[in-house]
Amino acid sequence: RMRVHLPLGVAWSCARRNASVGSSSRDSLDSFITNLSKAHVTGRVLRSSVEVEKLIDDQKASALDRLNYIITLPLLVSKPQLSRIRMDSFSTEFSSTVFSKDDLIAALDKMCKLRATDTQTYRALMRVLSSMSPSSLQSVSLCPLVEVICANEELNLIEDEEWKSEARMIVAESIKASTLPTELIYILRRTNVWKNECIEAVKNNFKSMSFTDKVSLLSVLSSRGNVDAVFVNTMVEDIASDSTPLTFRQCVNLASTCMLLKLNSSRLKTKLIKETMAGMGSMTKFNDARTILTLFTIWRVTHDAVWKQLSVWTERRAKEAPFKDVSAVVNMMCDLGRGEGAETASILSGRMCMERGGDALIWLKTMVSLSFYSCIDHRSIESVLNPVFIEEALSHKSTRRDVFIRLLMNVDYYAWTLDSYDGPRLKEGFISENDVASIVSSYCSRMNEVEAFRSCLSRVIVDPSQSHPQLHPSGLTLEALFTNPKGGDEAIVFVPSNQYAEDGNGERMMGSYLLPVRCMEKKGIKVHTFTHREMASFNSQVEATMYIKKKVLGK
Repeated sequence: RMRVHLPLGVAWSCARRNASVGSSSRDSLDSFITNLSKAHVTGRVLRSSVEVEKLIDDQKASALDRLNYIITLPLLVSKPQLSRIRMDSFSTEFSSTVFSKDDLIAALDKMCKLRATDTQTYRALMRVLSSMSPSSLQSVSLCPLVEVICANEELNLIEDEEWKSEARMIVAESIKASTLPTELIYILRRTNVWKNECIEAVKNNFKSMSFTDKVSLLSVLSSRGNVDAVFVNTMVEDIASDSTPLTFRQCVNLASTCMLLKLNSSRLKTKLIKETMAGMGSMTKFNDARTILTLFTIWRVTHDAVWKQLSVWTERRAKEAPFKDVSAVVNMMCDLGRGEGAETASILSGRMCMERGGDALIWLKTMVSLSFYSCIDHRSIESVLNPVFIEEALSHKSTRRDVFIRLLMNVDYYAWTLDSYDGPRLKEGFISENDVASIVSSYCSRMNEVEAFRSCLSRVIVDPSQSHPQLHPSGLTLEALFTNPKGGDEAIVFVPSNQYAEDGNGERMMGSYLLPVRCMEKKGIKVHTFTHREMASFNSQVEATMYIKKKVLGK
């Protein structure tokens, strides 16, 4: 909806004209302030506060009404004008005889939520609050009371520790007695002070909570940490089994929650994937797509229809979206070895020449992704293989050398497969023995899986000079590299369980494996790949060994 910002004089005239229509002076004042707000003169200094002062003086408003006007006025008038209006409205100091505790809490709550800059009024009201006994606050509405107590914890306007301690206890008791989920969720979202009391109250009322409240509660708990895992799992399964559909915004929020809490429920996966895809028609923010893609990458979702739909959405917006978001999407699709990211990667490649700076590792990962999709140009390759970039990147303490070197090897080997590329390459001797050992060690992190495969392989390739873990120039760690009787080179690659995505029928290798394998095959090397899932399907090592032998030697 288009907003029309009126010139100050016109807005003032409109407010006066509209305020003149009404049955009472109080209506006139309300109308006057409302129309000024609608005229969008917030933050501007009015030429004169005479009109406001006159309306306040003429009407017989209560102290609370006057206070409400003063709370609203900082959005409309300058500080000197506000001080004059305040003095005219309250000739004496604020006191507990002027306001009831409910009115006082309501006024303070309003100031907190408006982020009011009228600190003089705020401090005066807090002094009135401190003069009241904390026990008198027991009947006050819980959420406004929490807002006020929390604001005081942050600003420390009431310094009396005994008063603050008693006030916190009163809030805690009120929370325990609460049966309103929305109230408890609000408090959990606002502060961590009464987390335990809120969670216990939520548990007691969980069965009566609405589906929307349950989703909101799970989202709030994800940011609080150290939450009862059993209760979280109960909530997850309850949400997953509920037939109530999720809105797309709930899907995005739930995706963030799943990442924060590291949720991996199969039922929740099924529900969230299905309803996210159903609601993608209403997705407008590229950042939302990035959130969904991040979760699906962590979950290693393999459904082709899901990635097709996501890729079509990102392709249509890749030219206008922030570079870092498009880059992140392409990197994630590459991580999972998804070919659907090719069009988005092609668009991203066309934007590379206009981008500068940023994190060196992310930039390098993007180059690896563009290499995976075969849409990287020579200039982009040179941007990461030139010595200056490499030296600067490795000089940063935050750069993991083994990861960085392996990615450099990916790009360098890809460049070698291009007949037309004549730019810089990695120099001989650049990769040290320590680099090799570190990269191979990282590959062997799934030691049980790797050792089980080697035990079988050693019965097939018996020559230790051929069958041993070795770092290939492509950046891939090989289990064996040998020359067949016909003089051709062959390599054996084992893919641990953390390097592929599973579906019902098989596996999909990650991009970090697929790119080097493709490049090696392009250079004439026959690559035999074996995944952990594939090898684990055999009942014995004898069966597994026979399978390797037949696949590698054809016997």
